[in-house]
Amino acid sequence: MENNEYIRGFTNGFGATLIISDSDAIPNIDNGIAVSSALETQVGLRLIHISRIGKPYGECTELSEFKKKYNVTYERTTCQKFCEAKSVMDTCNCSSFFSEEVNLKLGKQRTIPGVCRTATELECLIGARKKFERGQTECQCGDPCTETIYEKFISSRAWPSDDYAKLLLDVLCEKTGTSACTTLYNQYTASQLAQNFIKLNIYYEDLNYQNITEKEDYEDVQFISDIGGTIGLWIGLSILSIFEVLQFFGELIRYGGRCGRTQNN
Repeated sequence: MENNEYIRGFTNGFGATLIISDSDAIPNIDNGIAVSSALETQVGLRLIHISRIGKPYGECTELSEFKKKYNVTYERTTCQKFCEAKSVMDTCNCSSFFSEEVNLKLGKQRTIPGVCRTATELECLIGARKKFERGQTECQCGDPCTETIYEKFISSRAWPSDDYAKLLLDVLCEKTGTSACTTLYNQYTASQLAQNFIKLNIYYEDLNYQNITEKEDYEDVQFISDIGGTIGLWIGLSILSIFEVLQFFGELIRYGGRCGRTQNN
């Protein structure tokens, strides 16, 4: 970790941020895992695949158009980053230093202005970012129609031990021979040396994966079938009703005929 290179008074902790994503996706540091130094961290992964259906049953964004346009995998957060970057450029006529990777991708579609540097530009940048965070910037960023999520299970333990930290330093200095080794040997205790190392194990928690697929709650075939059944029911009832009416008039005529013969007698 080269903790001796950290700026005293500004650094409030030691460690790293782990981000797990597709190879062609823009990493989102907000979804990262904090990995502490002097710890062995186990990260178990479980894959979840989600398939959503679009119109007319729901709303989702197809990945192909975004991929073709920017050459990155579509994610909702990625779309929002592109939207924010374009909003800053259009509003302030400069680019945000918070979104350098996004600016590089946007450079294929438009001319990228210089980074916001002056007091006026920085004030405009802050205002544009606040406006975006409040949801006042118009962005069409829906859920993707297909999405892969890695569910994470994290555990950790203290690592390395004092003796093992010295052994690690010996091996490291033997291979690299950097000047930092002298500083670490002379000025750091064994427990302080441990703060310079991280051990990270990433593995699949389960080789099976979960597949979540949206389906139509009421399909067209079922709708037509129900209509046909309803029509058949009403037609059957109508035919029965016609026969009942005919029977009623027949009985009425027979009754009238009997009454006429009785009066004649």
